[in-house]
Amino acid sequence: MGVSGAATLEVEKALPNGDIYCGEFAGNAPHGRGKYLWADGCMYEGVWRRGKAAGKGKFSWPSGATYEGSSRAGGWMVSGHRKHGYGSKSYANGDFFEGQWRKNLQEGQGRDVWRNGNQYVGEWRSGVICGRGC
Repeated sequence: MGVSGAATLEVEKALPNGDIYCGEFAGNAPHGRGKYLWADGCMYEGVWRRGKAAGKGKFSWPSGATYEGSSRAGGWMVSGHRKHGYGSKSYANGDFFEGQWRKNLQEGQGRDVWRNGNQYVGEWRSGVICGRGC
């Protein structure tokens, strides 16, 4: 059973704006596991709760960049697909970051590995390396 006792259904739904949702649906919203593809080529695949991303999932951009982690209360859907909490992002140029995110920026402990093999492990503040790292 899904939201408010409604049965959970497996659906493939094309929306008027060109977006597509495939997955579990309860009531009138995505609920359970599912994949949402925006018309601009962005995609989220993971757990939904009452129409919002909630839990583990993967967000990808048309550039090939990806972000894997947890969202809560639709964290990726609000204000430009925000990243929040622990997660990892692979950039289209081959760079990679894993660690803490806050309001779409690296914040706290993290590890950045550049495509040339160099890396920084340490503190981040507001998306900027802070300190010398390890």
